[in-house]
Amino acid sequence: MTLSIRPLSFCTFGLFVALGLSLSVAQAAQDGRGRGRAASKATPTQKELFFKICDHDGNKWISFREANYSLRMDRTKFGSIDTDSDARISEAEFNSHYTKTTETSGSFKQPLVMPGSSSAATTSSAPITATPTVKAKSFKELFGAKEAREKLPNTVPLPPRIEGPVAAFTRLDLNGDGKITLDDLDGLARPIHLDVRFPAVIAILDKDRDGGVSPSEFYASMR
Repeated sequence: MTLSIRPLSFCTFGLFVALGLSLSVAQAAQDGRGRGRAASKATPTQKELFFKICDHDGNKWISFREANYSLRMDRTKFGSIDTDSDARISEAEFNSHYTKTTETSGSFKQPLVMPGSSSAATTSSAPITATPTVKAKSFKELFGAKEAREKLPNTVPLPPRIEGPVAAFTRLDLNGDGKITLDDLDGLARPIHLDVRFPAVIAILDKDRDGGVSPSEFYASMR
């Protein structure tokens, strides 16, 4: 009996979906760990310098007038930084605002210096260090990294943990060699004991007979 490639491809698709879902459930149950965003470190020297620029009269706090001129800050923004509502921004409040800004946007815009202010002479010759920036990461840098799982006694070894979401092919290419091989599928199915003849699946999808399913072969079978 001749098998039709369409039904077989449909069954293969169902198999791959089952593998992916089972792997995701096993991964979440085992570690449950989240990924935190890396925060940039504020440069203390720059933080102090920017505070001095805004503190025009050198009285160790920033008034609304000073914030409006140097930081182009309106009343609403000023009030959100003035956490104790004393109509002034202390150095601690400014430092907190600086840190939050650099963590979320990666930089802090240099304040404007008020001509003739006490801060103008202090900051005119002071070197300004580069503002720390957060490099935007690509999708591939954020997701797809494989991390070996801890091997527990008397348990079936689980496939490596994969940061996701990632493409279906990435989840099935267990060793990351660019092809889905029999070893990849055996490793993925071992914890869930699927009764599937993987050699037959590989043999039909591997059109060029190189021993593995390439991305083009994999996605062509899903059309």
